[in-house]
Amino acid sequence: MELESAMAIDWKKNKKLKPQSILNSIDAIKTISEDGRVAFSGMDLHSGMAALKTAIDFPAELGDMDKDRLIFLSISDVAKTGPLTSKTLMTAINAQAKLEKKTRPSEFHILTDISVKTPFPNKLITIDSCTIEFFDTEYPDKFQDRNATIEDASFERKPNTGNYKKIIITVKAKSPALAMTKGLRVLDIQRAIWCFLSNFDMQLRENEWKPINRIRLGQIHTVHASNGVAATSIVWYEPNFTEAILFSPDDEARFEVNCNDLLIPLFNSKYSSKLVDALIRYVRALDERDSNVAMIKLWGALEGLAAPGEPNADSVSKRCSSLILRDTAYHEQILEHLRAYRNQSVHAGDQSDSAKIQCFQLQFYFRKLVLFHLREAETFDTLDEANQFLDVLHLGKAKLNRRKEQTEKALAFIG
Repeated sequence: MELESAMAIDWKKNKKLKPQSILNSIDAIKTISEDGRVAFSGMDLHSGMAALKTAIDFPAELGDMDKDRLIFLSISDVAKTGPLTSKTLMTAINAQAKLEKKTRPSEFHILTDISVKTPFPNKLITIDSCTIEFFDTEYPDKFQDRNATIEDASFERKPNTGNYKKIIITVKAKSPALAMTKGLRVLDIQRAIWCFLSNFDMQLRENEWKPINRIRLGQIHTVHASNGVAATSIVWYEPNFTEAILFSPDDEARFEVNCNDLLIPLFNSKYSSKLVDALIRYVRALDERDSNVAMIKLWGALEGLAAPGEPNADSVSKRCSSLILRDTAYHEQILEHLRAYRNQSVHAGDQSDSAKIQCFQLQFYFRKLVLFHLREAETFDTLDEANQFLDVLHLGKAKLNRRKEQTEKALAFIG
């Protein structure tokens, strides 16, 4: 697909964003060797690229493109022939994007591990055309340079038992970075379902600085080409890694059935992408060691389902509490309390010793909401339609009966 004018990449229409000043700084640190290769000194290139990325308007159709690589290649290309200007760089970015769109995806393997015991009921899972394969012992021999790649990387490794279950995620992507993004996203979809089923409902007197999720990622992820060789020297890692107790389901067969019972309607829903995004936000929120941060992120996941795009999100408490037919008013008040705490934390940076309890409370309502959407996967065409139903449900039986009478009268009148 060509980059037509209607979907061309361009600078954002914001007068306060002035990319030329950033480009001048990058120009000042470039050097060109005798053989025509360009290099940049210091760290200004990386900070400058980050700023440029926020100033560029990428069409949604280019969501599968490695934007950091695209900007770097374009800067390097322009820098070889003359000064960097906002016009010449944007021309180069669009030209490079056309080439990238023509590039065929390659197969990559993401090697990582998760905190589950061996054996684990799953052996091979397919999600979104990607496979997640589990290994009881070591990775296959063709991935033997993984350790050398990790050793060459400059980051502080935290000690762990090394007993996490090893997995390989196989994906197709146009670059190693995109492969990693896609692979970890697919794994987090599956991990969200596992944590949805396995996380404790509540833990009192639990360590405040321990994540709630029982199934967590290992601290290191590497990406490899189809032949097993490391596709890049870059190593991805979890900066807030905290070792988890290895999880094993009490009833392996039942656990696997329950997972499938959630995954099937998840992808059958007509607004599946929104449910998937919410689940990914849920699992990544409860990976946080800081319960205050986890609570803010988890509220965002709940709000993204219960009141997407609504400026004040007043509907969240009503819609979520309407799913609990007994003591609806009580649960609405609990949700209002959680919303008030979340707003207070965001605006004032407040910390609370009860933040972990509030995370468990919020997880309860998130589960209720997701289960509603999965059970009604065939009922509603859009997320907005489902939320309108929850608004009606919140009216209660007496008001609904009254509305039913009025509706029947109106239909009779029209007839």
